[in-house]
Amino acid sequence: MVFVIAIRKLQLPPRLTYTVQEAASLLGVHEESLRREIRAGRLVASRLGRKLLIPVENLEEYIKKGQSVSQEAPRE
Repeated sequence: MVFVIAIRKLQLPPRLTYTVQEAASLLGVHEESLRREIRAGRLVASRLGRKLLIPVENLEEYIKKGQSVSQEAPRE
C-alpha cells in the first residue's frame, strides 16, 4: 500500500514584534544604541519576561519620524 502525503505550504502570520537584537540588525545599529532609544522614550518597547519586544508599528513609526539612533557625545 502506498501512502500519499499532501504537503501544503504553511502560511505564517506577519511578524507582530521584533526583539531588540532583530530590530538592531534590521536598522544596522548596535543593540545598546537601540536600548538607549528605548530608555529615552523615543522608541516604545514592551517587556515580556526577560525580553524587550518592539511592536512592528512602533518600529515603523520610529523610522518614519526619521529619528536617528542617538550617539554618545565624544569624551574629552
